[in-house]
This record gives sequence, structure tokens and C-alpha cells, in this order.
Amino acid sequence: MYFWDQHKTITLYYEMITASTCDKYNLKKMEYDILMFLYHNPEYNTAADIVRIRKSTKSHVSTALKVLEDRGYITKKTNENNK
Repeated sequence: MYFWDQHKTITLYYEMITASTCDKYNLKKMEYDILMFLYHNPEYNTAADIVRIRKSTKSHVSTALKVLEDRGYITKKTNENNK
């Protein structure tokens, strides 16, 4: 149980320190996490990359990316070699 206790503590702390940013910019946790993922991993810039690496569901990633695009936080670019 020691590992899980630490994991829970770290997760709660992460949520606590990100809450003010999420509130300020009206972001859900998934939207914030995706923005941070894209910022720190610019080489993984497709929805498929996010789903594969973060182990998130396609529908949640797709919905979050649409919200971020609508708000102007990200820009969708079409790659000729990929949809």
C-alpha cells in the first residue's frame, strides 16, 4: 500500500497546484493535461500520439482537442501524409 499512498498524495498535490490555472482559463483537467503534454512533447503532436502515449480514450482526447481548438489554445494543421 505504501506506493499507492504516495501515488494518491502526488496526484492530489498535482490537482491542487493546477486547479487555479484550470479555473483561470476555464479548462478541464484533461484539457490542461493535453496542453502540458503537447508543450513538453512537441514531437508527439497528433491525437493518435496522445491516445497511445497517455493511454487516454479516443473520445476524450478528441473532445478536449476540439475545445482547445475552439478556444484558440491550439491550431489544427493537416499533414499531407496523415489525416
